[in-house]
Amino acid sequence: FFNGGADYGGNFFGSTINQGDPADSFTTVEIRFDPAHPGKAYRYLRLEVAATGGSPPQGRTYAYGGYVDVPFTVWDTDHNIQLEAAYVEREFTDGNGVILPPSQQPATFDSTWLPSDADNGGREIIGVIKVPYSPTPDPAFAVDDAICETAACDAAIMPVEYMLWARRTSPFVTVPSGSTLRFTANAVPGGPNDIYTIQTHTVVTGNVAMAKGALSSVRVVPNPYYNRSRYELNSFNRVIRFINLPEQCTIRIFSLAGDLVRTLQKTDRTSSILDWNVLTDNQLPVGSGVYIYHIDAPGVGTTFGRMVVFMEKERLNNF
Repeated sequence: FFNGGADYGGNFFGSTINQGDPADSFTTVEIRFDPAHPGKAYRYLRLEVAATGGSPPQGRTYAYGGYVDVPFTVWDTDHNIQLEAAYVEREFTDGNGVILPPSQQPATFDSTWLPSDADNGGREIIGVIKVPYSPTPDPAFAVDDAICETAACDAAIMPVEYMLWARRTSPFVTVPSGSTLRFTANAVPGGPNDIYTIQTHTVVTGNVAMAKGALSSVRVVPNPYYNRSRYELNSFNRVIRFINLPEQCTIRIFSLAGDLVRTLQKTDRTSSILDWNVLTDNQLPVGSGVYIYHIDAPGVGTTFGRMVVFMEKERLNNF
């Protein structure tokens, strides 16, 4: 997702659930940012050599760094439950794998989640864990390498649903409070306790007040018309459609010179659309140009608009 900025957790960290698993393995999840009401997340320290960014001699490990405050909470909105979260911070070592003092650590090494404005966001990566939230850490997750599944890690132990790899647009901005990022699951199977209610309403006709309020919704589609539309059934049809029309009305189409080109009558009360075959009243194709339409609905009111027509070929069969 997002050109590499997000993904299934199994495609990045490793997870006990993976893309392709049954649909109910994944849920719709929101990451809600609210620094005034922080949540807790498992912090893991990604060891890398400061000078090169490569792996230290002991390997690319993810040392457990505590269960710390973060400016967001994670929610499974399908079941309305808060979920656990984890995130990664970089920790620098020297070439021999010895961890450097705090003064030589990156700016993002601050025990809370806040990515940098570097292209990789300082690798402050969030993982959404499909486990109900607890204010105290789970001992199974509060261990080194619990977040990852690499050659240096044990087999995956975390059900990581999604990951978010974000960056800031500048070092002077933070995520605005109240912001939400949503991962929408593509399928949530129905269960035996699900109840679906469908309400139908009688079609309303003859409501003048409603019809007057709807006049501003009248549209011409497509507009501009480039010699074809999705409503045409073959290459010989030409269709421009008026939509959201009142029950009865007269449509008059004028050229910019004020000449009346076509008059259309809508009498079908069961439909709100009317098609124009892009011909004049004399059944000749109109030329390319700008046209004004005027709609008169008796007892309701009038409205008008503009449409642009481009015809591929202009050939008159009659003179």
